[in-house]
Amino acid sequence: MKHNVLDPRKHPWRFIGVVLGSMVLVFVILMAWIGLTVLMNQDTAHPVAADVVFNYLLVSLLSFIGLPFFHWAMLRRHWQQEQRRLAGLPNDPNETIAAAMLAAEPLPKTRKSWQQKVLYVGLYIYGIALLMSVFGPLDNQRWLIRMIARFSAGSASFGSLANLVIFVPAGLMLLLLFFVLDRETDGLERGQLDPAETLRLRMKQQWLFSFVAALTAAAFLCFFVGRMTAAYLS
Repeated sequence: MKHNVLDPRKHPWRFIGVVLGSMVLVFVILMAWIGLTVLMNQDTAHPVAADVVFNYLLVSLLSFIGLPFFHWAMLRRHWQQEQRRLAGLPNDPNETIAAAMLAAEPLPKTRKSWQQKVLYVGLYIYGIALLMSVFGPLDNQRWLIRMIARFSAGSASFGSLANLVIFVPAGLMLLLLFFVLDRETDGLERGQLDPAETLRLRMKQQWLFSFVAALTAAAFLCFFVGRMTAAYLS
């Protein structure tokens, strides 16, 4: 049976390692923030505010490191759910979105066509560029916050509108994927493909849908970082 690999009762040293690693990560981020702020203000004629550097730093981490990690974790979780569904088993009530925290079998290795590889690389370039261009500049974050606040009636509606701003583009991406994968889905449902091709297409579908979910999660965190930076560091 799968269990939480970070359960302090079953894996105390692993849990302690994660806590210490988190503390080291926070220290490294703070040192990087201070160092980048000093470096970018060498030219006193064009100063860069510390809050601007902080937002760029965290958005960069979420884009280049967070997005691949979220994608890997969600792909693992979605694949496990798909395997249980095909086997007629109920979903695991103890499973969480953070699939990386659960003991699980590795994802199957499948052959990828060159078109598939180009698609994957292109999506990552698009996702990282989107996060950096939309959420990297702190002025963009401030503009988003002002626009959402203008049309909201309070904190509750602010959160709902913020969700719409991110969920609507994600929904459009999912709709596009349904059209792109429609022909492949028909082949899978009719069972006309050999086992290797079936596995490849199933993994491709899970990869794409997990990528959209990971990009959405990264966008939420980038917006949260910008909102906190604008509220407490500006």
